[in-house]
Amino acid sequence: MSRQHGLLTMLVAVAIVGTGVAVVKVVHSYRPIDATTARPQELVRWIATRDFAAEPLEFRLAFVNRMETIPLETLCANEVRWQVSEQVQQRLRDNVDALQRTWMADRSAHYARCGRNDRKDYLRAQLDSVKQWSQWETALDCVSSETKPSVDLFTRINRWIDEADPAASEEMIAAVYHGFVLWLATEDVSDQPLELRRAAVNRIERELERGLELFELPLELSGAEEETLRANGILLTEVWFGDRADEYATLDEEQRQAFVDDQLRKIAEWEIIQYLANTDTNDPSQQIVAIAHVSNLVRKWVDKVPDDEKPGLERFCRDIQARLAEHLKLF
Repeated sequence: MSRQHGLLTMLVAVAIVGTGVAVVKVVHSYRPIDATTARPQELVRWIATRDFAAEPLEFRLAFVNRMETIPLETLCANEVRWQVSEQVQQRLRDNVDALQRTWMADRSAHYARCGRNDRKDYLRAQLDSVKQWSQWETALDCVSSETKPSVDLFTRINRWIDEADPAASEEMIAAVYHGFVLWLATEDVSDQPLELRRAAVNRIERELERGLELFELPLELSGAEEETLRANGILLTEVWFGDRADEYATLDEEQRQAFVDDQLRKIAEWEIIQYLANTDTNDPSQQIVAIAHVSNLVRKWVDKVPDDEKPGLERFCRDIQARLAEHLKLF
């Protein structure tokens, strides 16, 4: 556990009970708090004890805005570590979820009003906030040790979008998609853990199912950003392909053909071959070149996996290629 993680856990305990008691109990009597002027320790106490879902929107917004201004290290004043009860941990998780949901809806609505020239700067600020929220979650112990905050956030974003009213949902979808594109255009995804890359793949699949077209960018990117976006896109396609191969391996022979056909449908509808080959033309001669390029790329992916995983991936590749040849009659 990190030093800041332990320190913030200690502060939750001290802020609630004000003594050296090791296990914290939820407090049910509250005194008023002004989120704009409260001390950081008071904010932590309220996150651990108050039901934020029942608080007025204005209060939650004020709290969110204040939290974004407080560096994590501001709360770390001692090196004493305290144990926090599961009851408090659940309250922390619920309240962080309520605050993040409020943040997402408010920032998405604001983004919808941004002029085109202001979008990237606004999204960059929100991406910084996402990193800060992840740090807070880790420090407050709001996620299990098996789940990274950034990975869990993808799942919660989907839930917030699904549960929002139609107008707010559309604003969230646009803001999340545009922010996600900017993140992929400015970060090296190869540095991220596999579970985060898989969460990113799921996010892209969700957008593709909504009608996203890979060749249409919602933001004006620099040449360097477009290169980074493309490199990350290829890396995430590799993750997608490997996961589909793992799923294929679990199926019996009767199920495999239908599964392969479904993957080919997605590849065609999403124009994955054209994207990987960096061509958006439907010229048959260019299509052959594109397929050859992608075949070489997939071969490199197969070569990278451990020897014991190669047979399954190669079998999936052969079936994909065979069905592709039947569909396109190119081989």
